Amino acid sequence: MNWQLLILICTSLALSTGCVSVNLAKNEVKKAEGLSFKNPGGKFSEFDSELVDKGWRHTGNGNAISFVSDCENQFDPPLKNIEAGVVGAIDQKTSLFSKSETYNDRASLHSLYSGQVDGIPTKVELVTFKKNGCIYVISYVAVENAYDSNQEDFTKFLREFKAP
Repeated sequence: MNWQLLILICTSLALSTGCVSVNLAKNEVKKAEGLSFKNPGGKFSEFDSELVDKGWRHTGNGNAISFVSDCENQFDPPLKNIEAGVVGAIDQKTSLFSKSETYNDRASLHSLYSGQVDGIPTKVELVTFKKNGCIYVISYVAVENAYDSNQEDFTKFLREFKAP
């Protein structure tokens, strides 16, 4: 299985279930509307997936920037629980940092993990927050040795991303 797809599946499960356990019932997710963001550009090209609202993959190294939203989640999981569901597929994971910040005028959790997905050394950077009834997870998934090459692209994407 593609390591990026595995991370995206875990992100989707985390938002649709509100915890780490898998919910086998089909959950319809209402995606956020009225978002403002700027595509990463450069060598990033958009990819389609039902698992994310929008995603872009770097054509040279495969690193990906994406976001997912859930605006009809009947649960109100803590940010840490949402994050735990997202990073659950990372083997031998190590938290490099995890800090509470204000993002989009809301409390957020900004974290970076390293580990392996399908045996590939990987880094996953996440910003998780809730705003006006929606849950958001913005992610940067990178092959470990190429993480630095696109981290500034992710930082720029975060600066441009605005939730209503």
